[in-house]
Amino acid sequence: ELLRRWVQSAIPNLTPGTFTNATLDASAAGRGVLSASAALKPCLRYMAERIGSADDAGALRLFLPVMRMIEGVLGRLFLERTRGGESTSMDKKGQVEGDALRSSCIKFLEIVVLCFSKKELPFQAASRMKKDNVANDFSLEDLPPGHPIITRESLEEIGDYAFSTLRGLVLLGGQA
Repeated sequence: ELLRRWVQSAIPNLTPGTFTNATLDASAAGRGVLSASAALKPCLRYMAERIGSADDAGALRLFLPVMRMIEGVLGRLFLERTRGGESTSMDKKGQVEGDALRSSCIKFLEIVVLCFSKKELPFQAASRMKKDNVANDFSLEDLPPGHPIITRESLEEIGDYAFSTLRGLVLLGGQA
C-alpha cells in the first residue's frame, strides 16, 4: 500500500501545469521524475511478489499507477518543449530547470529499459552478483508467469518502446 501511495504522489507532479510559472512547474516535475525513478524497481519487485503468491488483484492495484507514472514521465519529456519551454523569453534559470527535467526523464527511461528487458547485459551480470544490489535489481526474469494482464511480453514491449525512444533521442541529438 505504501508503494502505491508513493507512486500516486509522484503522478500529480508529472502533470503539466502543476504551477503556472514554467520554472516552478519544471522543478516540481523534476522532483516527480526523481520520485518515479526511485519507486520503479521496488514497485516491480512488489508486483512480482504478489504475482508469485497468486495475489493478482494486489499486483494490479500497483501496476496501473506505475503505468500512469511512466506515461507521465514520457509526457514531460516530449510535451515540455511544446508547452513553452523553448520560448525566447525564458530566462537562464528556466532553461537550466528544463535541461535538468529532460536529463531526469532520460535517466528514468534508461531504468525502464533495464528493468523491462529479459536479457542481462554483461555489466549487469557483474552487479547482480553483489549481494547488496540483488534486492534492488529487477529484470523480466524476476516476474513469474501467470498474471492475465502483467505479462513478460507486455512489459518487454514497453521496454522496447523506451529503448526506441532513447535511440531516437540520440539520433535526433546528433550523438550517433
